[in-house]
Parts: sequence; structure tokens; C-alpha cells
Amino acid sequence: MEDLAYSHFGEDYATRKNESGIHVIVFKKYKKLEDLFATVKFFIFEEDSQSIIFQDELNAGKISWHLDLKKNCHIYRYMLTDGNKKPSITYHYDINKKTKTIVK
Repeated sequence: MEDLAYSHFGEDYATRKNESGIHVIVFKKYKKLEDLFATVKFFIFEEDSQSIIFQDELNAGKISWHLDLKKNCHIYRYMLTDGNKKPSITYHYDINKKTKTIVK
């Protein structure tokens, strides 16, 4: 995993394991001075297969383990709308089914 992380992000990356320790979110945040929120580039690494099972890039995004911390990766992106609220476009990535579901 370290070699993959280094090849994608260089030396400065972070990781978050799920509760079972079988899957790891590997990510890096990029922010320019003019950006309000950072861009997050990430992949989900599966220890058993020693491979990347999902990857994405989010402008103004955040990623974390969600619900039972074993099977759902909670991914959302900030978007400004009327009233300057910060609603988000959110999706869950189910690591067992390998499916992405938009949450409203």
C-alpha cells in the first residue's frame, strides 16, 4: 500500500482504516490560496487483494468511514446554493458490493 500511496501522492498523504482494518482510505488534500475548500484525491485500498478497489477526486470534498465503519465510505462535496448554506452532494461507496449510491 505504501508504494501505491507514494506513487499517487508523494510523501505527504494520510490514511484511515475501517474498523475491521481490511480497507484503508488513502488520501491527500490539495488547496490553492483562491480555493475556499481543499480538493481531496483518494483511493480505497483492500488489504486482502492488495489492490485499489475505488478512487475518486473531489473538489471541495471530504471522505470518512460511515455507519458501521466496516462497509460504507461516506464521501461528500460542499456546494454553495441559495442562502449560502453548505449542502452537499453525498455518496456512499459500499466496499463489499463495490457500488456507489447517491444520498439525498
